Amino acid sequence: PLPSAEAIIAKHVAAVGGKDALSKITSMKQTASMEMASMGMTADAEVMMGAPNRMSTKVTFPGIGEIVTGTDGQVAWSMNPMQGPRV
Repeated sequence: PLPSAEAIIAKHVAAVGGKDALSKITSMKQTASMEMASMGMTADAEVMMGAPNRMSTKVTFPGIGEIVTGTDGQVAWSMNPMQGPRV
């Protein structure tokens, strides 16, 4: 039989230093490249997150521009070349 989801998660938490080590992480950055083959488009993305509830996302489409969104946990905003800035 396969291990339970809880067992897999517990093993991962232990492998990365335990619950105390994970609770010390206060920010994270993710980057990605995307391809939409059916539309012939590619995009690069960057996501920044900060504790307790801040986040921003930037997606860059060649020929279109940057779509940037974010929140500080209370106010959300976006800047989009097709829609303009919004709060």
